[in-house]
Amino acid sequence: MNQWSENQSNKIFWWCDTLCVPVGDEYKPARRKAIISMRQIYQKASKVLVLDGDLSTRSGYCSIVEIYIRIVTSTWMRRLWTLQEGYVAEDLYFQFQEGPVSLKKLQASVIEMASSVPDFLYWWYDNDFTEYLGIFTVDYSEHRHLVPTAIFRNVQWRSTSWEGDETICLSNLYGLDITSLLEIPDSEYEARMVWFLENLGHFPPSILFQQDPRLSIEHFRWAPKSLMQAFRDSGMSWLYDRKPDVQVLKNGQGALAILPGVLLETASEIQLAYGIGFTFELGPDLFIFATEFCKPIAPSEERKVNTASHVFKCPAVILYESPSETGVFKECDKGVLVDLQTDGNAAEGQLVASYVALVGLVRSPREIAEALAENLPGFKILKGRALPDDQKWLIL
Repeated sequence: MNQWSENQSNKIFWWCDTLCVPVGDEYKPARRKAIISMRQIYQKASKVLVLDGDLSTRSGYCSIVEIYIRIVTSTWMRRLWTLQEGYVAEDLYFQFQEGPVSLKKLQASVIEMASSVPDFLYWWYDNDFTEYLGIFTVDYSEHRHLVPTAIFRNVQWRSTSWEGDETICLSNLYGLDITSLLEIPDSEYEARMVWFLENLGHFPPSILFQQDPRLSIEHFRWAPKSLMQAFRDSGMSWLYDRKPDVQVLKNGQGALAILPGVLLETASEIQLAYGIGFTFELGPDLFIFATEFCKPIAPSEERKVNTASHVFKCPAVILYESPSETGVFKECDKGVLVDLQTDGNAAEGQLVASYVALVGLVRSPREIAEALAENLPGFKILKGRALPDDQKWLIL
């Protein structure tokens, strides 16, 4: 700090969030004011210095790779509150034992490595740097469409002490006015997430295909309960796909999406659980098996199977991509099982659909599908009709 101040003729003002964001019920008004102002404070600061307990005890006189690895594995990189500090900062530094290390200079050093290391190794360093620290160095002013994806990729390995803080941090990252958000009690986390979804208004379509848990609020059951965990298993390619964004309508009116899908024959009842599902037929030799999508568990854990039957008016499956002629899903092998509220026979125009469950999809040989239908009670083979890639959905 003295190093930065010694050449300044004017007074230097410092902000330390540990000191300037008070805790305790008696300081709630001051804390609220500080939280609302945090994005502007870090955005307008001439420099932002990261004080991480581990980094500050480590020597900066080491290789570029070691400095990079220490930053990426630091506690600062695992907290959600700190993401906005680096994202909006004009000039970001990390305090090491001997002094601050500039992230811009670190990035320049990585680029200079191109002439001294094999191409494949440099590609790994450069790609890895962009993946984990690029959000702090890339100028998104001309690539605004990549901002949601960049943020979602970076919140996945971060956490907060309080569940209700997630939406505050995310809203600050997007520059939303959080005054009305802070009026929602901390305990009403799902209501805060609904506020965030509606006020941001649009998301990459991959949000629909993320793992549970999901919100329990009506017309928002399609949305993940937390964005910090939702994208951990997402591949890079389909997160950056330029598909039309999902539009979130105000006042709980649902979400608009443009995605392919499959319209299934009307079935009064479908049994759905882990390992139990149904198969839909798209052609003479094209059968897709669908089952409730569950997270993998450790071998020592017991899978709790909760078999549930759903009575449908008109079932359909929303897809991220249409399957190939061989039934392969290249980017996303999950679908959204919905029940149509409108006449499914009139597939032209917008289909109104109620969210039911996230399902895993895999091609099933005809003989296996027929054997399951014959021997497994409740298992069905349903005729399916492929819907176009530009099918419009209103998901409730």
